[in-house]
Amino acid sequence: MGKSAEVEDVVRLAGLRYESKARIVSGSSSEVWIVRTATGKVVVRFLYPKNGIEPRIAFEATVRRRLYNEGVRVAKLIAASRDFVDVSRPRPWIVDEYLSGKTYPRGRLPDSVCTDLANVLVHVHAIEGRGFGRPEDCSELRGIADSIESGLVTRFDNPWPLGSLTIDQHPISEADKHIRDRLKTFEVEVWEHLRESPSRVVHSDLHEGQMICRGGELAGLIDFGDSMLADLAWDFASLYYFHGERALDSVLSVYEPSGITRSLLAQRARLFSVCIACHHAMRSKRLCKPYRMDAAIAHLNRVLA
Repeated sequence: MGKSAEVEDVVRLAGLRYESKARIVSGSSSEVWIVRTATGKVVVRFLYPKNGIEPRIAFEATVRRRLYNEGVRVAKLIAASRDFVDVSRPRPWIVDEYLSGKTYPRGRLPDSVCTDLANVLVHVHAIEGRGFGRPEDCSELRGIADSIESGLVTRFDNPWPLGSLTIDQHPISEADKHIRDRLKTFEVEVWEHLRESPSRVVHSDLHEGQMICRGGELAGLIDFGDSMLADLAWDFASLYYFHGERALDSVLSVYEPSGITRSLLAQRARLFSVCIACHHAMRSKRLCKPYRMDAAIAHLNRVLA
């Protein structure tokens, strides 16, 4: 079956009447189509394995349906391949409600969007699970790893000091030897903060493309394909990596009323963002995308200054 026919087939399986389609993006982990149906637009996502791990459709569906039913600002999940276990399809897929709107430039989220994002994350982080890392492909919200350290490397690619590479072996050192020397001073502190904590659902990839905005507000947080079970501070580390100090402070001021707890979360977010930068440096080399290395180095220079 060709890709166009596959899109039409999935839409009909979801109970919708197909009219027309247009592919919008194809990346390392998904292929996305906007489809016009008789009742409006929907988004069809075909999901690929990432780092050798198959997409966790059941986990994403369980989390997102729970959030949507609680009135949280996420896109409505209409159907998923996991809903049709007796129907064979070559690729796992999800059909979502289409959210109209725009995305703000990286690092320029308005305070109103930060407020909405904080309220979404409160609900996301309220969902507890067992284990850590990428989830098992089931609705019981279990991570595939027993410890936070082993769990994080199922999601992130050699996020030094986690992973299989020493700092001297890591691509970030090849790209900038001065950063390598400064990073070494952070290693002990990172390990000190990687303590066991309650296993929570985290989105883990809070770049600007995941936040569809309309009228100066967050219409919906999308794409939970990289969600995992971990310490909730990793979401704030992701936010800090992509959007900087101002967005982190704005979100945390709403998310956490206690000044002491808020300060600790901010400290851990900045620290863990070092690991996320190393992950993006590693992905830059694997995917031959030098701009990701440039962004990782720029972030580390800010954090290590």
